[in-house]
Amino acid sequence: MNWGYAGCGPLDTARSLIIDALGTEALCPVCRGTARVVFLADGAEPFDPARHPWSGRDWPCTCAGGYRDVPYAEFAGEFVAHWGEEWMMTRPSILGWLAGKAGAQGDHVRTTQSGQQ
Repeated sequence: MNWGYAGCGPLDTARSLIIDALGTEALCPVCRGTARVVFLADGAEPFDPARHPWSGRDWPCTCAGGYRDVPYAEFAGEFVAHWGEEWMMTRPSILGWLAGKAGAQGDHVRTTQSGQQ
């Protein structure tokens, strides 16, 4: 994990923190975290070789590696890039920031305060 400057390391840190804070809600709703799908008559669903033995092929999901898109670049720019040698960010702080972003953009990002920090 990297922080304290603008770059790829802090971007990855920001994405990881947001995904961790969201927990299972960060998973892509189409592939449910597998990053692979199979197409059926009624749409795509996560590929599972045990459930889809007839399918000789699965396809990559259009998500971000099994996760839904999260505003990690904004989070990195507002927080991670400015952190010094020591920092602390709580799960409720991250979820509150996400809720504020969702409200400002009119998105329907579900966030919960349950679970551990």
